[in-house]
Amino acid sequence: MKKIYEGAEATIYENNSEIVKIRKEKRYRHKKLDIKLRKTRTRLEFRIMQKLYKNKLPVPKPLEYNEEIFEIRMEKIRGKDLKQSLEKKEKELAQIIAKMHNLNIVHGDLTLKNVLSTSKGLVIIDFGLSYQSSRYEDKAMDLFILEETSKLEGFNMENFLEEYVKQAKNAKQIILRLEKIRERRRYL
Repeated sequence: MKKIYEGAEATIYENNSEIVKIRKEKRYRHKKLDIKLRKTRTRLEFRIMQKLYKNKLPVPKPLEYNEEIFEIRMEKIRGKDLKQSLEKKEKELAQIIAKMHNLNIVHGDLTLKNVLSTSKGLVIIDFGLSYQSSRYEDKAMDLFILEETSKLEGFNMENFLEEYVKQAKNAKQIILRLEKIRERRRYL
């Protein structure tokens, strides 16, 4: 296996046609708590990827997971992260995120670094902080994170939101929550 990325939560390896993600031990946490959290998060991430893949959303095909060694194996996707190849993909991304939110899945770390641009379209990656939620606030927070992290990247959030509103269930309530989050942020 060849190490291709070292993140805060996991190390990513390439193994032939697979990507292997192994969650890191956090030595500052109590050992039993750390093991429990890594097992739970590995299992949850794999299950969310399965649900999205089964619902035909563009995510890597989840192959298997082993919670004992905190490992997820998934299909290798060839592409560049959206941050590197931003070509007015806002509407396509909005459609994908709206579908994800319609399935009550919140990404939790929705940044352009977690969206790959491939020859077949956009692919969402890294579901390590994702969870299931029907709360408007949680979905709006996904949008807020995307907005805040993409400001300097040439990403047109207005185009994104225009398409998102057309596709997402309860879009008006989600956008109202986004406005409230923006207002709270102004006072920090």
